[in-house]
Amino acid sequence: MSLSVPDALPGFIIVLQKATALFEEEARARLTTGHASLFESIQHAKDFYARAARAKVRTVRKMEPGAVAEIEVTSWFQGKVVDSKMVYFFEGPLTGHDDFQRIIRHRFTETFQLRPVILLPYGKVGDRWSVSAHSRDENHDSHDYEIKQIYSVGS
Repeated sequence: MSLSVPDALPGFIIVLQKATALFEEEARARLTTGHASLFESIQHAKDFYARAARAKVRTVRKMEPGAVAEIEVTSWFQGKVVDSKMVYFFEGPLTGHDDFQRIIRHRFTETFQLRPVILLPYGKVGDRWSVSAHSRDENHDSHDYEIKQIYSVGS
């Protein structure tokens, strides 16, 4: 990421606002009646991202809607570090919905990951956990995660 998280987050909120509008258009074109809860979720997201666009970025200790976690991922293979990088995970309304994630990936650049990276019950600065690699083809045995910082525009 070329910008710092506090500098990049406001621009990403604008992307999320646009993606929410596109998601609503697609849902209205595809769905008929009987999906009131989805449209309530969309309206909640529109309201949330409108507030977030006006909010100042601040650091917080725990994940919340509208927050980005800066996570250091260290990959191991046969007891040696083979890669270490920072990833950025955003949590907010609609971000868990597959079609919303598809819109972000295909229409916009995905500055922050929307797919869940943080395992429950983790979600605070300093939390650490390890995950076995999905396959040996990755040339990794395991991945260690540590939340380094959390920034938020949430309420």
